[in-house]
Amino acid sequence: MHFRARKLVTAVAVVSTLGLAAPAAAFAAYGSIAVHLFAHKTAWGKAAGYPTKRAAKRKATRECEKFAPTCHWVLWVRNSRCGAVNRSGGKLYVAFANSEAKAESKIRAAHPNSQFIAAVCGNHT
Repeated sequence: MHFRARKLVTAVAVVSTLGLAAPAAAFAAYGSIAVHLFAHKTAWGKAAGYPTKRAAKRKATRECEKFAPTCHWVLWVRNSRCGAVNRSGGKLYVAFANSEAKAESKIRAAHPNSQFIAAVCGNHT
């Protein structure tokens, strides 16, 4: 009897642990940036903290489309991952890091004359 009770407790502990680990993906947070390039300016929108990549892309695109007719998402990130977008002429430069500032500095190092557009992390703006 004592042996069966121990097996039951162990089984319940394993099931509980698996039950808590599986929904962790449900708490993922996504972020996205959408951009439209004009000749001398840039329209952009960003979204952070959305439960799906698709929802983040839609929100960023809608935010951008408040200022421009056709916007396209250029990056998406998840959880604490961050991304930044810079522009130089008609080109966009994207970088990823663990913070918005680090992503921006990566682009600046490679393209010093580029102009900052936006940065986002999956779980915060």
